[in-house]
Amino acid sequence: PAEPDAKLAARGEDDDMKLRLLAAGRGGHAIVVVPGFLTQADELGRWVPALRSSGFGGDIWSVGWKSGSPSELGGCAATALVGLAPIVFGVSTAVTIPPVLVGTAARARSYWRSKVELARRIAPQVCRALLRLRARYRYREITLIAHSLGVELTWAMVEGARSLPANRFVLLGGASSATDGCWDALDIDADVYNVGHRGDRVLQFFYQFAEGELPLGLADAGGQIINVDVGHLHLGTFGHDYSRVFAEFGAPLRWRPRQFGR
Repeated sequence: PAEPDAKLAARGEDDDMKLRLLAAGRGGHAIVVVPGFLTQADELGRWVPALRSSGFGGDIWSVGWKSGSPSELGGCAATALVGLAPIVFGVSTAVTIPPVLVGTAARARSYWRSKVELARRIAPQVCRALLRLRARYRYREITLIAHSLGVELTWAMVEGARSLPANRFVLLGGASSATDGCWDALDIDADVYNVGHRGDRVLQFFYQFAEGELPLGLADAGGQIINVDVGHLHLGTFGHDYSRVFAEFGAPLRWRPRQFGR
């Protein structure tokens, strides 16, 4: 297992990413969490107890990358979402955003796009860091859990990798622009689980607003993807807190396709 006092395992070449040990465990299995937009590694406190309650006792790591912060973003998102609040809460489907919000919304959208591009750019660094992590700690298996915009980063890793950085991939509420069939055409020697919730309002409204007309999410992806519908679960944070799925299905390294009808 990783040493309990470890804080950093690896840094990216330009310090845009680093791996952080969230919880030390035992055995030869590790889980790596790739957080999404506006989520930093030190904000993943709920993931550790969720994974421990699922029966996972190994090391838990996170990918720390500059996915954004409210302070960096400033008031753009908050102001823009004021205009979207009636839509999000289902009050009306015909809402006119006041002109004063248009410029702010454009800045928020530009900020989002910059983080999408960053995720794609650092993906090779993350992949190399995970391969080094496996070699350093001699993990037999690594399960990668990608949340929200972390799914875009994961796609960029898988797409260009000569060696896969994990044995199993779990995509949670994927905010991914790769919805043009890329995931459907995926052909790798690993199980890939696409976990979705029909009540995920963050994907339905916030991220779709950020992308304009481009739909987000990987609902009912095809190909080798194993779709997991968690619509029966009550997920917090507008249906976007997927850490709760592990109490339902157990440790992700034990998931099997037949468990979900495949």
